[in-house]
Amino acid sequence: MHIGFVTPQFVTPETYKGGPGFYVYRWARGLVSQGHDVHVLVYSRAARADVDFEGMQVHYLPLPGFVYRLRKLSRLDRSLRYLGFSFLVYRKLWQLNHQQPLDIVHFINWELGGLVSLILLRKMPSVLNILSYLPALSRYMFPVPTADNRAVLMLERLQMRLAKHIMVPSHLLRRIVVSEEGLSDVSVVHPAFYIEVEEWDESLYNERLKGKDYLLFFGHFRPYKGVHILARALPRFFERYPDAYAVMAGPDFASDLGPSMHQYVRDCNQQYTDRLIIMDTLPHSQLYPVIAGARLVVLPSLFDNLPNAVFEAMSLGRPLIGTEGASFDEIITDGENGFLVPLGDVDALAEKIVAAWEHPRLGEIGAAARETMREFSPDRVTEELLTYYRSVLDKHSAKQDGEDSG
Repeated sequence: MHIGFVTPQFVTPETYKGGPGFYVYRWARGLVSQGHDVHVLVYSRAARADVDFEGMQVHYLPLPGFVYRLRKLSRLDRSLRYLGFSFLVYRKLWQLNHQQPLDIVHFINWELGGLVSLILLRKMPSVLNILSYLPALSRYMFPVPTADNRAVLMLERLQMRLAKHIMVPSHLLRRIVVSEEGLSDVSVVHPAFYIEVEEWDESLYNERLKGKDYLLFFGHFRPYKGVHILARALPRFFERYPDAYAVMAGPDFASDLGPSMHQYVRDCNQQYTDRLIIMDTLPHSQLYPVIAGARLVVLPSLFDNLPNAVFEAMSLGRPLIGTEGASFDEIITDGENGFLVPLGDVDALAEKIVAAWEHPRLGEIGAAARETMREFSPDRVTEELLTYYRSVLDKHSAKQDGEDSG
């Protein structure tokens, strides 16, 4: 098959960033390994020559200068950037289709990459992959929405309604999209996962963490990740285990709780700052040794969608505490391959951390977590994705035949 992916992020050195980039890379690599022809269209901050990256044709799409000038002059920074990217995607897809028609195009919903193409290339077979539901995320990220945020949400909803076929990674997200947006053709296709970084850099781990017994949180310091819930639960953990540490790694953000979530966590644990280690974003080569060395990983998200962090922790055999109703319960059974707590419950989280920390079968639970990740192996998931593509193409052909006969 001749397949196109459209994504705001990818994992080439020039665009190495973010969850969507890893989702696309793992799918694309699996498809290439089976002999399929894959093109990846990705947003770029600067003009770059297209490259062949591990058998994938990567096309970089930089915004023209006038879009940057418009963004500076207006208050619609994100929406103008996303619309500019979407138009560049349409133009590139038009060119590729005239060289050799794509069998199917796989749009990632982030940053509206598919919007213009879904309007102007209606006969092109495509799927819209919703990795995260922006209207729900915005309730946590932008409690006081700006005109720019409202415009992005409006365009995001338009993109969903224009899509004829939608895929999502979790049953939770399918239920949300179907109930809140009234969409019908929404299918669950699981993401592929494996630890692709083979060479680890253990220097940071050896310098700061070796020999320490610690629990770990890693990810964005945002309220929807439940970082404030964990911050308020940690004092009881520190009090109970005077030799234990808490390590938290990820980028800092402002929120309605204060200008810095890093500082919010410190403020909640003023008596224990000597055992609280906060780091910024770590490259995977340094992050993986930190994950592998943790006794326990805690990801108390209030809203999530099978994030990379849960796969990374479980693939490395780490026992994980996640939350019920935030997609973690689709792959974690409490007490068997991980632990679950109710959403937003500080007391329940504190109690679960204490119980898990001294659980007699903690090593077995970590091993079961690693075994669970076999279900997301590239071979298995690539076949699931191809089966889904074929069903979309069958529906597309049937509809085209019906229109032609009509």
